[in-house]
Order: sequence, then structure tokens, then C-alpha cells
Amino acid sequence: MKKIVISFVILFSIFLVVGFTTNKGSYKPGTYYGYDIDISNKFENEARATVYIDDKGIIKSVSLDTTYPISHLMNNTTWYEYLEKIENDVIKNQNTNSLEKNNILYKALNQALKKAKK
Repeated sequence: MKKIVISFVILFSIFLVVGFTTNKGSYKPGTYYGYDIDISNKFENEARATVYIDDKGIIKSVSLDTTYPISHLMNNTTWYEYLEKIENDVIKNQNTNSLEKNNILYKALNQALKKAKK
């Protein structure tokens, strides 16, 4: 009887640990799109964001595109490297907190993530 109780306690403990450590995100599954326009100095700049959320609510991919001249933000990196860094940061952090808040990329990404919020 003592072995049965001990076995039950062990199994229950494993269930508790595994059951409560599942990685659930805070987004609805699907693909979401964001878009923003910035008009400055008589130029119209656009930013587009595509965010894919898996069935666990986790951001799995982010794709960004912009006509905004971001060379002043890039710190000696290429345009593609700059966008890839932002995309990877959003996936890693599962949010846009690491982005500059007034950036049209930030606004487009937040628009997509707002649609994905539970």
C-alpha cells in the first residue's frame, strides 16, 4: 500500500510540473497584418508587418517591409540586417517593447499584434 501511495504522489507531482509549465502565449493563432503610413517632408512612407502566431499563441515569425528611409537608425548595418534584428527581437521577446515607439515599424507591428491579442 505504501508503494502505491508513493507512486501516486510521484505521478501527481510530475503531472503538476508538466501541466503547469506548458508554454502558452497571449495571442490567438493565425496570421495578422499591420500597416502604417507616415507623411513627413512631403513624402508618404509605408510600413507593413505580417505576424504568424502558432496554435499555442506564440509569435513564430515576423516579416517587415517599409519604404521609410531608416538609414539613420541602422548603426552601420544593412537595411535587411536592421529589419531582421527587429523581427528576431519581437519573436524572442514576444512583444514590441524593444522597439522605438514612434517608428512606423513599431506602429505596424502593434497593429498586427493588437488584432492577435486574446
